Amino acid sequence: RDLNDQINKLLREKGHWQHRIRQLGGPDYNSLEPKTLDADGRTVPGTSGYKYFGAARDLPGVKELLSADSSQAAKKRLKTRAELNKFITPDYYGFRDESIVFNLLQREAQIEQ
Repeated sequence: RDLNDQINKLLREKGHWQHRIRQLGGPDYNSLEPKTLDADGRTVPGTSGYKYFGAARDLPGVKELLSADSSQAAKKRLKTRAELNKFITPDYYGFRDESIVFNLLQREAQIEQ
């Protein structure tokens, strides 16, 4: 686990340096480098930037984490613009402000009396 943490720390530092190189006008090494592969040639699984290498994938809790991560990725689907706009009401844009509705209800009550 410690070795895996050290590797991830170095990868994070490498990413910071690559970002700084881009800021200074240098080449984008992130787009040039291949994905991280393990000894079998498969991409190294991980969640949110943290990678698990070698025997670290067999640690308690990591297998469940990786299998849950892959099943969530399969279930996750991006929504279309129509699906996003489906539930937007005029309230979202402020067309039905609460004070206006309250004033209308008061006026209606006055008119009915």
